[in-house]
Amino acid sequence: KKAADRVDLEKQKAGIRSEIGHTKKELADAYNSLGRMYYDAKVNNTEMPTEQLTLGQITEKENTIKELNDKLDALGK
Repeated sequence: KKAADRVDLEKQKAGIRSEIGHTKKELADAYNSLGRMYYDAKVNNTEMPTEQLTLGQITEKENTIKELNDKLDALGK
């Protein structure tokens, strides 16, 4: 029973770590998109129409990563 509980705990931790990795990739993509928008806006002297949407996505991903890390800490990393 104790070994099965340990295996289940490790599975949970691995799942959370995987989700953190996936979310970090999405976050990097959002930062990349924001950088491209900024560059295009500066070079072409235009507005960044989806800036607020992208900033919202970045904030959401940052919060998700924090929550997942907190969850992982609660499980004892």
